[in-house]
Amino acid sequence: MKKINIRWMILPILIAGAFYITACTDKTDVQTGNFTTMDKAGYTDFLEKNKGKVVLVNVFASWCPSCQYEMPLLNNIYSDFKENNFVMIGLSIDRKMNDLSKFIKEYNVDFPVYLGADDLMTNLKITGVPETFLYDKKGKLVNKTIGPINENYSEKFKNLL
Repeated sequence: MKKINIRWMILPILIAGAFYITACTDKTDVQTGNFTTMDKAGYTDFLEKNKGKVVLVNVFASWCPSCQYEMPLLNNIYSDFKENNFVMIGLSIDRKMNDLSKFIKEYNVDFPVYLGADDLMTNLKITGVPETFLYDKKGKLVNKTIGPINENYSEKFKNLL
């Protein structure tokens, strides 16, 4: 009788284990769906390409009550100013794309939303959500709001337009 090499006995176990781990992973945590991830370099490029415009960036999460509260206000700001040298994006820290998709539909988010990469969140010194960043036409940060914005937020940038 031939000796069975122990490597050939272990190989099927390793392959089965790899399939098991893959099958048990929560796919919503690793799939990005239709969302584009914005990292630190992409953010820098975005700001550079939008010089000459006022830029508002909102960092949020679908599960955050304050983010849910301010989203209609952000939608109003976007619809009121999008034609006036004004650009607005959302950066989500969500990891479950189904939750983010539902949030965008439920709150009728009209402005572009990206997934915020970890290096970008670190660079922006995000301590919680929501946080809102306002840049003037030269690309200089003129306001950082930690916590939800209020109904009067647009007064902060009307003179920048």
